Amino acid sequence: YFDQNNVQAYAMEYVEGKDLRERMREGLIPMPEVISILGQCASGLEAIHKDGILHRDLKPENILITRKGIAKIADFGVARLKGDFSSITKSGVMVGTPKYLSPEYIETGESDHRGDIYALGVIAYEAISGKSPFRSTTGVSLMLERFKTKPPALAVVLPDCPVELAKIVQKAMSFSISNRYQSAAELHEDLELLAAGKP
Repeated sequence: YFDQNNVQAYAMEYVEGKDLRERMREGLIPMPEVISILGQCASGLEAIHKDGILHRDLKPENILITRKGIAKIADFGVARLKGDFSSITKSGVMVGTPKYLSPEYIETGESDHRGDIYALGVIAYEAISGKSPFRSTTGVSLMLERFKTKPPALAVVLPDCPVELAKIVQKAMSFSISNRYQSAAELHEDLELLAAGKP
């Protein structure tokens, strides 16, 4: 960050490649590549959560993929520190993208690091199947749908999806916080084991 002579500017890394949304538009991503991207994202979440940072707007457009296949989490514009308890009830504004918001955030205006894990679960579902787990198209409908219907199982949407991977995604995007992964480290570990062929 530069602040000189009344001029402020940021210098950021240029990532040559594409975002995950663009990659998904090219067609179904091979399973080893999907698992690698998800594992890297889980590792990234593990790192920021360890430093007390919540991303709060994780979505395919905010995951950059380099030409070498390295995934980088971007856009921390609405991120906050865990100790910052500002909420929707104080600001009156909900932050994030409706499709990836956790149920608890929609319901109470508050979410911890497990909200980021939920978002990664939804991203995983999309990256694996090429389809959204939700059928609604408007913001409000998208948010309410998760309270009314359960997303179709990955095994139904994509029968070729490995059973263990489907279980990981289901746990990551569990409606219940207590049934969800309790840390990105746990999610990362399961993805690493799957990548190594040790479910």
